[in-house]
Amino acid sequence: MKSRREFLRITATVAGGLLAEFTWLPARGSQASVRFGAFVVIEPNSKVTFSIPVPEIGQGVRTAMAAILADEIGLDLSHVVTKQAPADSIYGGMAAAGSDSMADYYDRLRQVGAEIRQRFELVACQRQNSPLAAIKIEQSFAHDSTSGRKVSIFELASAAASLPIAEQTRLRPKHTLLGKAIPNVDAKSLIDGSAEYGLDIRLPGQCYAVIERSPVFASEVAVINDSAARKVKGVIDVIELRAISVSGDNYASTRGGVAVIAKSTWAAILGRRLLRIEWHQGAHATESSPSISKRLHAAFVPRPDQIVRRIGEPEKAFQTATKRVEASYELPLLAHACMEPMNFTAWVKADGAELFGPVQVPRSVQSLAAALLGMDKDRIKVTASRCGGGYGRRLAYDYAVEAIQLSRRLKRPVQVVWSREDDLSQDYYRPPSVHRLTAAIDAMGQVTAWRHHLVTSSLRSHVSGAATDLKPLYDVQGAFELPFSIPNLELAYSHIPIGTQCGSWRSVSHSSNVFVVNAFIDQLAQEVGVDAITMHKRLFAGREALTVRLPLPGRRGNEVTDLARYHKVCDAVAAASRWGKQGKQRYQGFAACRYKKSYCATIAEVVLLKGKPKVRRITTAIDCGRVINTNGVKAQVEGAAMDGWATVFQWGLVIQNGRATQRNFDAWRMPRMADAPDIHTIFVGNDNAPSGAGEPPYPAVVPAIINALAALTGQRYRTLPVENG
Repeated sequence: MKSRREFLRITATVAGGLLAEFTWLPARGSQASVRFGAFVVIEPNSKVTFSIPVPEIGQGVRTAMAAILADEIGLDLSHVVTKQAPADSIYGGMAAAGSDSMADYYDRLRQVGAEIRQRFELVACQRQNSPLAAIKIEQSFAHDSTSGRKVSIFELASAAASLPIAEQTRLRPKHTLLGKAIPNVDAKSLIDGSAEYGLDIRLPGQCYAVIERSPVFASEVAVINDSAARKVKGVIDVIELRAISVSGDNYASTRGGVAVIAKSTWAAILGRRLLRIEWHQGAHATESSPSISKRLHAAFVPRPDQIVRRIGEPEKAFQTATKRVEASYELPLLAHACMEPMNFTAWVKADGAELFGPVQVPRSVQSLAAALLGMDKDRIKVTASRCGGGYGRRLAYDYAVEAIQLSRRLKRPVQVVWSREDDLSQDYYRPPSVHRLTAAIDAMGQVTAWRHHLVTSSLRSHVSGAATDLKPLYDVQGAFELPFSIPNLELAYSHIPIGTQCGSWRSVSHSSNVFVVNAFIDQLAQEVGVDAITMHKRLFAGREALTVRLPLPGRRGNEVTDLARYHKVCDAVAAASRWGKQGKQRYQGFAACRYKKSYCATIAEVVLLKGKPKVRRITTAIDCGRVINTNGVKAQVEGAAMDGWATVFQWGLVIQNGRATQRNFDAWRMPRMADAPDIHTIFVGNDNAPSGAGEPPYPAVVPAIINALAALTGQRYRTLPVENG
């Protein structure tokens, strides 16, 4: 039970006034729509519209958030319609990032739903002259247990909206929708094609732009010959765009280039093909994957930039060790390769701007546009369209800046469209990294020391400028917070700047660091003669939980590992996969990780098929707190499994002469149906608040497959993808 004061504090300050007011929306005739605060509108056509604050990037957030509200209010989900909320502080952070959507909004949405439900209950009991305890809101009806009568909530809406905020908020003790397989609320629109993506935006007088950008990072236009491009039917103009950075945030920086503006996308593409441009190539024109690798490896000598975590005296432990085990790993740049290439539509007017497109944090785009245009944020309307994949790429807003620049100059709506080649060659890639791990083992087979030297090009160096180059920040996650009971531990970090721009990727640095940590643990298990799960438990023995302070701002700096939850996912996946019962035709690999407050353990099973290894089965046990929609979590686990499979066998960006060599899906191969193993999801349930399922399943998949390959072939792959190892 929450007091009225506590409820108002939550809704007005934490959630930004989610239920600040209840108003009528006038409609034709005698009917009207009734608005309950920022999130909920009862429509006269027996539909309830929910404004979803977080962009839908394929993670199923619209269905999950609609289910939370519908469950708490007592609605039939078939009555619910979802729409994307516009960028506004009243909705909170509005970020589709870090697998935080459910963690950030679960409690807030339940509070909103409970307040609305209590209003319906009160109106129903007054109308039917029944005790309040006799009224239950279920399936969009107020049911009276004393009389057996029921009345539709649509008949009660106007009276309910006029009531004052309840003195206390009562959350439902039991869920009727949550924790089950919930149908996608947008299924019909996705099937019939009416779901609106960024490229579907159409505005009055809209024109289209494609941009020939500098092929090498930090290069500039030298000479433009656009005479042939201007002759293409439908081409309106050719405009040179200078590279810019907004508010010092390089995630909003553009490379510059030459934009062809036309009446259609196709005319703009044809015009771009006829451009003749000479470039000042800049300092990075000779950069290549081998040169990047050489520089990263050189950082192992003589000493790291920083020791970011140290326990005990590792050097003394190595001197007295019975056995010393060492391994080095190298991971490549990775592209995001979203199915929907970048695009954005901007309409800059004298008194404001309307912006549309697939973005992960619409309020950040609003702030960015305000800084770029010199306008107040309240004059800028940002609507996030459905995204055809995000994975961290749509946290960078270079494509939005381009559209804003062009619209301001042309004084009309402009839709900037990236081709697949643009998307793969102009990405903010996952940083490359090399790792050297060393462990000391005593005569009893105990690991007495652990040293990990991580060398990478910090993803922050291209996000916030050179000032953060040497600060590890996000780069050490997945390696820093390990809950080892090892008495001597050291994590060292070195940053090597490169010309190729880097940024966030699915699970950020966990995607790299969890791989090398788990692969090395598997090797240590083999050295001391135990299985990998036993080795994990041995390394983490003697603790119930561990709290470490990461070099990150705010709440993200405090990382807590609950070992009981960690062990539960390990035991659950072992039981589901018949761990340890491998034979000549069945080889397994294990890996586990914690990502924020979620826990995952994965076992991959490989077989030899026609002389080549094939992943036959991937099983993941996940503890992501309370599960909202089992369909949604399974989809995330399955997507993570296939991303992990592709990371092992196919993905690795090659840089030559300062540019990416893979420019389309003929070279950047995506997984096919024939590649897919059987994928199984095990839910390790608890009553904790939801803690995210989009990123946590990915990191353990790659080492699980690599460890299974080691069991099959006897070879430990230390360079990815394995076809290049």
